[in-house]
Parts: sequence; structure tokens; C-alpha cells
Amino acid sequence: MVKNDNVHDMMTGHEVGHALWTKSEDWIKAIDNDYNKDILNIVEDARIEKKIKTRYPGIVRNFIEAYKVLADKKFFYDDVNTINEMQFIDRVNLHFKCGMASNVRFYAEEKPLVEMVANCNTWKDVLKTTRAIMEFTVAQLQEEEHQEKLEDGFEDSIEESKDPGEMSNDELEEKLWENSFSSETQERFDESVERMTEAEKDVPDSKKKNLLYGRLPKANLNNIVVSYKDILSNLSSDLTYSKVLENERRETAKSNGRCVFPHGLQETENDFAQFRKKTSRIVNYMVKEFERKKAAKEYRKESISKTGVLDVNKLFSYKYNDDVFLKNIIKPDGKNHGMVFLLDWSSSMKDHIGVTINQLLALVWFCKKINVPFEVYGFTTSYGEIKYKGSRTSIKGSKERFAEKAGMINYQGHTFFNLLQFFSTKMNAQELNSMSKMLYTFAHCYRDINTSKLAMGSTPLIEGLGCMTEILPMIKNNYNLDIVNLFVLTDGDGNSNMNGVYTGETDGNWNKIDMSADNLIIENPATKKSHDVGELGRSLRNHGNYSYTNAWVRVKGQEYATLKIIKEMPGINVIGIFLDGDAMVSRYNKRIHDKFMPSRRWSEMKQLHIEQRKEMKKFGFTTHKWMAYDAFYIIPTSTIRELESELEITSDMKASQMKRIFGKHQKTKWESKVFVNRLMEIIC
Repeated sequence: MVKNDNVHDMMTGHEVGHALWTKSEDWIKAIDNDYNKDILNIVEDARIEKKIKTRYPGIVRNFIEAYKVLADKKFFYDDVNTINEMQFIDRVNLHFKCGMASNVRFYAEEKPLVEMVANCNTWKDVLKTTRAIMEFTVAQLQEEEHQEKLEDGFEDSIEESKDPGEMSNDELEEKLWENSFSSETQERFDESVERMTEAEKDVPDSKKKNLLYGRLPKANLNNIVVSYKDILSNLSSDLTYSKVLENERRETAKSNGRCVFPHGLQETENDFAQFRKKTSRIVNYMVKEFERKKAAKEYRKESISKTGVLDVNKLFSYKYNDDVFLKNIIKPDGKNHGMVFLLDWSSSMKDHIGVTINQLLALVWFCKKINVPFEVYGFTTSYGEIKYKGSRTSIKGSKERFAEKAGMINYQGHTFFNLLQFFSTKMNAQELNSMSKMLYTFAHCYRDINTSKLAMGSTPLIEGLGCMTEILPMIKNNYNLDIVNLFVLTDGDGNSNMNGVYTGETDGNWNKIDMSADNLIIENPATKKSHDVGELGRSLRNHGNYSYTNAWVRVKGQEYATLKIIKEMPGINVIGIFLDGDAMVSRYNKRIHDKFMPSRRWSEMKQLHIEQRKEMKKFGFTTHKWMAYDAFYIIPTSTIRELESELEITSDMKASQMKRIFGKHQKTKWESKVFVNRLMEIIC
């Protein structure tokens, strides 16, 4: 909190300036006409502060001293030495707020725009200047993209960019949005002022007492988990019925002289044998790496001890050697491992569920080959029977999914939540092979299948993670495991949340969480630790370029807290795999990576983007520290497709073409091994 008369007078003068010269209807119209809000705000601030200081000269010193205080309090930046590394609009903001003392430098091509900002007198001038800065910024972004493609070796895909001066406001704003453009200094200033304002408010007693303490509800797994035997039955009936319909459509097409489906369900099913043969190579490599790293870890822990028994072969040297005793090499027992996979079975996965299942099958076969216990669950809200007009009613009905007892948290929409047990270590060889084959066909032909029960729905990630707090220790104890590795595979954020804490035994009798206060404290009875959902959610505000609404803070805080509770269990590793369905092969999707940046500072984000772009180009994926995950990877699904591709060389190819294709194929093989090595380092 900043208590300073100059700051108070400056803030008052600033708001008076807006009241006098910024008309709300003009502002709304400008935003509706796609003028960038950050740029417009900075230019307008410069105009109204110039006018208020001209009308009331006595306030000039208050402005100078106030901005000096705020700069010292890190309202704009952490390190004064980074000012001239900031993007143009942030340097403009500091130049006009902090004045010459900020020592901001501008390049020659930027100075005319700085003059335009300084000369703004009317609202029309503000709009004209905002437009000019938008054009300048987009031109810079186009140049950066051009350079990135050259560095990534995509010269052939470079197209001539449209001149920003010929773009509409809508096109300019869309380009800025695609590149996650924002003013770091303005965002930081606004957040600091908001915190300062909130701190100055008196908190009423009623609000102080509104904290809700709750613990994760006990999951009724019998009502939640759909067993693999039921899934096998569902898949068999769905595929059989869909094949009949497909054959009917083919016969109809033939009789009408239309094109026949070239590659349908039966052909995809026949492809499975070839897929399994091809995948065995990477599975064998995974087994080799796992055993090698496991043996290396065990070797490092070996110790040599003297037994106290004389070694007759060394007795001859007793006059000059004190070490004449037998030695014993102590080899500690290796650790037992288990693996659990939590798969996003939501509608957004439709376009890349095929390649995801391919990778999942490789991991399942790897577990089977090294005799490691494994379980695969898909989390969904759409397992049910179609009743009418495409709507679904849960097969499990309204049976209680989670316990409703005093002190336990309620999940919103939990009555539709299920875990689909696709694979289990309890499966016999026939069941494992049948599930693999049918799930492979189902995933690759999902849009052509009339599924009765296995449709994809929303993304109840929090409920899925909540169930893991019970499933993981159960698997660990049942199989006497030392380490259980949980893999979470998803292509987006969860869209469910906790929305209350029960206060009594009666169903539905629970207090609703205050949406704006994020006042839920999740307690872990096993460790006696408490996790503040609001604090955890707000701690992620400094990560990347999310839309930081109260709802986002609440939901991400709940996810973070649940992951922390999972990590508090001994012997648990959590690996997150984010499947980026929008990126090209080994291409860097800046919009997605913005979300997982460890900083919101523009200069730091820019450097991190450079480093991660290099990692993506080299390995085909990027690694991140996110929430409580031990490791978090972003992998373009197009890269997975590329890794699965075969070497295709024909006799009519030129030597240069063969060389290029062979080099690319070798690189993708190497990339897949790099990812395998990373995983083995974590799970061993």
C-alpha cells in the first residue's frame, strides 16, 4: 500500500483529466471500431495528463514526484536497467508518465510516433496516433515472423505479408491478438493500483468470517468407474453396428454411381497389425532405455562393505597391506514402478484422438513388456445412453458419485462425471489385444461411428484429479509399488469446478463459494496442510497471458490445490502432456506457449519465446514448470503424426530429394528418442 500525498493528488488529477476530456461514448465507439485498448489508453493518458498540467500548473510537481514514488515501488518494472529492452509502447508509456528521469531511448524510426503522441490535442489526434502505432507494431511482428520462418527452415512457406497501412482496424487488432500483444507496464500499473485500492478498504466482519474450509470428497468409485469389460462390450457393439451402416452406405453409393468410401472401418481395423509392428520398434527402445537407466541408478547406490572374514588369497600381503578381508557388494533392491494415464475424453480431442491413442497404446505395451502395473482412465461427462434429440442420460443415473457429508466439497455437475477404464493391468492377453484393436479403430474413425455410449463431452479435469487422490494410493498399495507415475493428457483447460462445501448430512445443504472472493481453503487430512485456492490461483497470474477473470483464478486455483495434494502423497510423479492441436509440425504456437510462461514481463517473455522456439525446432516439444507437475510438455499433435510417418522414397526421386527426406526422417526418429529419454529420467 502506498500512502503518499503526491500520489493521491496525481491520481485525483489524472481522473479529473479523464472526466473533463475523455468522453465515454467516444471511448466505447473506438473499442467497438477495433482500436487496440492498451495503445489507445496510453496515448489518451498522455493527452489528458498534458492538458490537466497545462490548466493547473501547480499539479505538475505532484505528477513528477508521484510517478517517481510509484516507479521506486516497482509499479512499472522490476529493474530500471531493462527499460530500454521493452517494446515500443511500454517505452512510450514510461516516457510520458515518468518523464526525462526514466532515460528512455527511442530508435530513429520510432521518434516520429513519439512526436505524434506528444502533439495529441484532440480525440481525433488520439485515434490517428493509435492507428499509426498499431500499424508500426504489426509491421514489427510481421518482420519477426518472417525471420522466425527463415531460422526454422520454412523458406518455402513464406508469403508476402499485407502492408499494415492497407489493413483494417479489425485485421490489425486480430494480428496483435494472435501475437498476444499487450502493454506490460500498463498491466502492471493497473494491477498494482487495484491491489493498493483493495488494501485500503476496510474488510467487514461478515467478510472476514466467510472463509470456507473443506476437504476433497470421497469418491464412490463403483459409481464413477466404467470397467474395461463394459468398455469392451460398448466398443464391440458400436463398431459392429457402424460397419453395417457403412456397408449400407457403400452399397447405396455404388448403386447410384457415386464415389465409394476409400478407407473405412474395416480397412482401419486391418491397418492395426501394421501399426503394432511399426510401434514395436519404439516400444523396444523404451524398454531398453528404462532398463538401462534403472540399472544405472541401482549401480550408483551399490556399496562395498568388509565382512570381517579373512581373504585367503590376500594373506600373503599382510606385511604391507591391511586390507586382507573379504568384501561384500551390497545391492539395494530396485524400486517397483506403476503407471496411471488420465486421458481427456472431451469433444475438443476429436480431431487428434487418433494420434493420441497411438501414443497411449505404445505406452501401454511398454508397461506390459516390462511387467509394470498400469491403468488408463478417460475422464468425461458424456458416458450415457441417447434418449432423444442427441441428448444423453447417464447410465449410472443419479447415483452418488462423491460423498455428501459435512466439511466435504461439492463438484458442480458431478452427476454426469465418469472415468472410463480403457486399460488395466488385470486384463488378460486377449482382452488387451481386443481393446487395443477396437480402440485404435474407434479413435481413427470416430466421426464415422454411431456410438451409443462413448461420445465425447466436456472436460471435468478437477473431478478426474480428485479421483486420483484415491486411485493412486490404492494402486500403490495393491501392487506394493514404490513409485507411481501419473500422466495427464489433455488439449485444453478443464471446464468444471468446485462450487460449495457441505454443512450438514442432508443432500444439497451446502454453502456456496463466494465467486469473487475465492474463499475456499482445501484441507488435506493426511498431511494436515491447507491450500488457499485464491492464493494459488492468483500466483498463476504472473504466468503468461491468460484472461485473468475471477472465475479463472478460482478454477485454476482448485486444479493447482488438487495437484499439490496428489504430490503430497509419497512416491508419486505427475507428468502433464498438453496436446497442441493448432500448431504445424514442430512449429511453435506462440499463443499456446503464452499461457505457460513463468513471467508476464514482455522482455522476459520475448527471451523465453526465443529459447522455447529453439527447443521446439530441435526436439519437437517444449518443457515447462507448471503448477505442481514434475514435468509439463507441450507437443503439437502434428509432430506426433510426423513421428509416426514412414520413410517414403521412390525410384523416380532425385538424389537431393532422397537426401532431404532421409534427413527429415532421421531427425524425427531422433526427436522421438529424445522425448522417450526425458520420460525415462522422470519415471525411473
